[in-house]
Amino acid sequence: PKAPAGGRRGPSDGPCPDGCALNGECAGHACTCDPGWTGASCGQMRFGPLPQTETGYRPAATEGFGSWGGAPIKGPDGTFHLFVTLFTNTTVRTWYRHSVIAHTTAATPLGPYAFQSVIVRPSGSETEFDGTTAREPTVVRDARSGRFLLFYVGHNCIRDEDECPVHASIGLVSAPDPEGPWERHGEVFAPTGGGWEGHVAANPSAVMEDDGSVWLYYRGDDSDTNGFGVARAAHWKGPYERQFGGAPLFG
Repeated sequence: PKAPAGGRRGPSDGPCPDGCALNGECAGHACTCDPGWTGASCGQMRFGPLPQTETGYRPAATEGFGSWGGAPIKGPDGTFHLFVTLFTNTTVRTWYRHSVIAHTTAATPLGPYAFQSVIVRPSGSETEFDGTTAREPTVVRDARSGRFLLFYVGHNCIRDEDECPVHASIGLVSAPDPEGPWERHGEVFAPTGGGWEGHVAANPSAVMEDDGSVWLYYRGDDSDTNGFGVARAAHWKGPYERQFGGAPLFG
């Protein structure tokens, strides 16, 4: 039988595998998947063909070994800007010693994106949070000041090589335009060093409010489990205060 209008049958209903994952209709012991889904249980997304040579960003040999992630934003002139983590002269195995943040541009959201410059490099300082590593950019715009805000994750392997990958803080740079110039504001959010966060504050995602305040979502990791929390600041420069008593939103 078909699902009721406006709904899908649950995973335990009927003879079809996984109830068609709520992404299709069960008929004759087989799933007929909704558009965009495929597989015996309609549990796989159906992606259309994508010409790899014409989309996204692929670093040239002169730019770096490879790229990781990406944070896009549309500039005032309609240009699309993609900020990526770039590995320099290395492999992914040693990302924590050879990561920088690069700026690429394209005329359309799909690209292809062209390398422009490296905008955030490790500080090289034993005392700074990003002594050896800058990665995981996320970018937003402050509507009041017009500045572009790029939050990123830093590591310092100069202080402790062995623990470097699992010690991370969040920093900030800002600019009046995606083309720069970018101003460093240093570390704006650090992990507690205990509890569910451990020594990790990573994977930042920022949301700007109309009043200029910022919600900063982040991942913590105490080596046993991952959790996701949120902090808030009245101004993007901080200070950022943990919400909900510092408890994770989930994880």
